[in-house]
Amino acid sequence: MSQEEEKQLHEWVAGEDAFALRQAKKGAMIRVKEHRARPVDWLAINLRAVDEDKDVYDGDLLGGVEIEIPVPYTVIEGLNLAEIQKLESDIENYLKLEKRGSNHEFWEAMMIICNDTKEKLRDSGKAHDSAMHAVSEDIENILRDKDYDDLAGLEDRIEILLSGDSAVDVEFWSELKKELLIRKTKEKLKRVHEMVIRGRVKLLAQQQQSGAKRAISQIQSSRSDTSPSDAASIQYAPVMDEIPQSEVESISSLQRVDVVQSEEFISRLAEEQQVIGRVGFVPLKHNARSRQKIREPGNVPGTENAALSEKLFEKEVAKGTNDNEDIFNDEEDLDAADENKEKLKKPKYFNRVQMGFDWNKYNQTHYNQDNPPPKVVQGYKFNIFYPELIDSAKAPTYKIVREGGRRRGQSYAGPGESDTCVIRFIAGPPYHDLAFRIVDREWDYSSRRENGFKSSFDKGILQLHFRFKKIFYRK
Repeated sequence: MSQEEEKQLHEWVAGEDAFALRQAKKGAMIRVKEHRARPVDWLAINLRAVDEDKDVYDGDLLGGVEIEIPVPYTVIEGLNLAEIQKLESDIENYLKLEKRGSNHEFWEAMMIICNDTKEKLRDSGKAHDSAMHAVSEDIENILRDKDYDDLAGLEDRIEILLSGDSAVDVEFWSELKKELLIRKTKEKLKRVHEMVIRGRVKLLAQQQQSGAKRAISQIQSSRSDTSPSDAASIQYAPVMDEIPQSEVESISSLQRVDVVQSEEFISRLAEEQQVIGRVGFVPLKHNARSRQKIREPGNVPGTENAALSEKLFEKEVAKGTNDNEDIFNDEEDLDAADENKEKLKKPKYFNRVQMGFDWNKYNQTHYNQDNPPPKVVQGYKFNIFYPELIDSAKAPTYKIVREGGRRRGQSYAGPGESDTCVIRFIAGPPYHDLAFRIVDREWDYSSRRENGFKSSFDKGILQLHFRFKKIFYRK
């Protein structure tokens, strides 16, 4: 083969790889927008925001859709061993296709995190002595609250220490260096995510500035269209000087504003602050004009959705329950002080509780397949139907209520018992709130198709599906 032919072949292969990379990244964008993203898709979205090769994608990253982009290494949290291995395989595909150096480094960093997480998962089932636990605590104390530059400086000092002639605990310092590499990798990935947020904030600022300029241009053009002769033709009348008080009160009564209790307002404000803290920018609000249109007397909400919602409810009931599920209707009585409850209707629902065996170390020792341990709650699937919402532009929400001043993560339960809390669903007229008592454990937010976390509101149906994180016991 001649040099010219070799060059053409090399260019053809490079072109094929570039095309495959574009298709892979476009596929990731589509799955994220349609809320069926795989773990590797969130990594691709992160990388796109800092990718200088703008021709890799066509158009805006999210196409105007507001999506919370996670810190890259948090994507792995909650995945089991098989899912991490699948993620590694997906990352290897990107490593083969990526030609840009910084992109390649990103995927290599994620591979390091995958390997570390796999190793920790395998070690979680093993017994560890007190000495190993003490070493882990010492390492954590040394590395706590250190940023990337601090970790890099510490790494240099460890290298000097290990290469010197003085007697040192090689095993300890090697273990510290290993954990330090993981922390450095996470800090590097965190910097990538910070660049994503800065880029997103810049893009939103540009969009808002562009919208403001268009609005100013429209106002100026509308002013220029009004001729002075039109203004001069308006005859003065004394009635123009002031509006009678009765008319003022009448106008005020028409400008209806939703009444919100102070506690509910503070709760909503705290939730919005948390979202802003996570994503780094203020998400766009719903169009107020569309909400006003919904409230107009001529618009009767829910008439089209009611029949469809009834069919969907019957379809959901017809599904029944799986082998590891039971019907869940453990309703909690709401406060009697709710004066509007009698005027509002109760939404339909069909909920399931997921049960299963917890094969932790203790149960593996004391039980077997023939004599299994008692089943425990492993998750819930809430399906609540709101076909006639007056304000359909505002999706229903939920909040967790813990009694007795107990906070998230605290446990007051005795041996063999579980803490419980109340999950309250809030939708608005014509529906009153709905509450259920559930087991209070940490949720697993990873996406695993049918068994993964799901929170959506579509066709008048609120679906909240979640499973609890697995707890690994150590001796």
